[in-house]
Amino acid sequence: MSATNNTATASTDHLTAEGGPLDFSTFMDGFAADVKGYVQAEKRYVMMKATGKASEVMGKTFHVSMVVLIMATAALFLCIGLGFYLGELLHSNALGFVIVGGIYLLALGIFQLWWTSSGNDNFILNRINELDNNDHGTQNPQ
Repeated sequence: MSATNNTATASTDHLTAEGGPLDFSTFMDGFAADVKGYVQAEKRYVMMKATGKASEVMGKTFHVSMVVLIMATAALFLCIGLGFYLGELLHSNALGFVIVGGIYLLALGIFQLWWTSSGNDNFILNRINELDNNDHGTQNPQ
């Protein structure tokens, strides 16, 4: 009597959620649906993460662009003022503006020497390290 009881409980253990018998095709259908759901969820997760990174980059780019634009405008007016001031001191506005232009060329030459010697590599490596540190939640020690 107990043998029939054990076979009855064993057969009810292998039923699907709908109450039907569990066979390989039912298992594979459920497995395929689970894998499709997982792939779709991963796709949405990757898209959300990429959108977050893109929006962060766009926000930083806009902020830096505005700061550069405002600083360039301020530098322009300061240099115009410096040109007029030097022109008054030297009694020649043209000479004052030539001196300011020379200061710009000197600054460009110094920057070019620094950039071609080691500045370019250091700049790129610092940006890569900054991105890597931001991904891990740590701050750049510099």
